[in-house]
Amino acid sequence: MKLSLQQPIQAHGEEVRELTLRAPLARDLRGIIRIGTPPDIGDLLNLVARLADVPPSSIDQMSAADAFAAMELIAPFLLPPPAT
Repeated sequence: MKLSLQQPIQAHGEEVRELTLRAPLARDLRGIIRIGTPPDIGDLLNLVARLADVPPSSIDQMSAADAFAAMELIAPFLLPPPAT
């Protein structure tokens, strides 16, 4: 999954204008999903950092619009599967 940033950030000493996020694995969700409690924004942004392979400090530089776009990108992975 690719996310073009409206405002570039710094990661690993370089300017980044696009993040590539991999699909989350079960281990990535550990500590994020709690029964009966939705994940908080900090948890979601940490997950974005993990999936994009950038430090959380880089994600902290994102504009609010880019941060919400990143969270929207990963949201489908955090929803329960549709009932059959």
